[in-house]
Amino acid sequence: MRRKRIGRSHGSSDSETYEVFVTSGGKCGSTAMYRSFQKVASSFFCHNTHYLKNFVLRGYRYDLMHFVNSHSTRAKPLIVNANREPLSRIASAFFQNAPVDGHSLPIPALVRKFKATKLFVVEQYSGADEWKQDGLDVYKYPFDHRKGYQLIEHKGKTYLNLLYERIHEWERIIQQTTRFKTFKLHKVNCTEHKTSGEIYRKFLAHLTLTHAELDKLYNMPFWKQYLNFYYTPGQIAQFRQKWTQRE
Repeated sequence: MRRKRIGRSHGSSDSETYEVFVTSGGKCGSTAMYRSFQKVASSFFCHNTHYLKNFVLRGYRYDLMHFVNSHSTRAKPLIVNANREPLSRIASAFFQNAPVDGHSLPIPALVRKFKATKLFVVEQYSGADEWKQDGLDVYKYPFDHRKGYQLIEHKGKTYLNLLYERIHEWERIIQQTTRFKTFKLHKVNCTEHKTSGEIYRKFLAHLTLTHAELDKLYNMPFWKQYLNFYYTPGQIAQFRQKWTQRE
């Protein structure tokens, strides 16, 4: 699908407006969300901020939320973000950003390469961080762990904060909490569905961290606050068991 860009040189107008903005970081389901919202109605557009940052903000001298405020429709815009357990996200990005033939190593060697080059070199980012530009700090609002989302009305906009681990509930959540009652989630860009999917599955099956390695990752200041906010102690314990169970 052709990515819609802003700017007259790309065949559209700087005055173009949108109803939905997807602000998720990489490997958090943002492409599926973006393309699914495009299918709701032909009369509006959704901009995934991966694309926004790559194609638009380089040519502007203001921040993301200024762009949202300047390019929202008169209807209350929906700002959507999803979050994901960091190690799962890092592992998925490892396969997303390297060619398939780059994963020709035996699986144990591939795990060692990952741990040596990528484990602690990760984008410490949540799309919800961008919302601070609009005066919204999500950490000052409760996250409903039972329902699996956070819904905030702020400055004439609806902010919806989700969990990737509950992607199977996104469709229902969006239908129930927003005006997009016919929203259907179309899963795309899933690492396990790509050419390298079989290698990826074997890689995950062999990926084990020591308790010290996982502690180092989870205790990074950004991830520590992130994990303790979005996940319950029980969920974090399950993550720990998953990644260290073969130690």
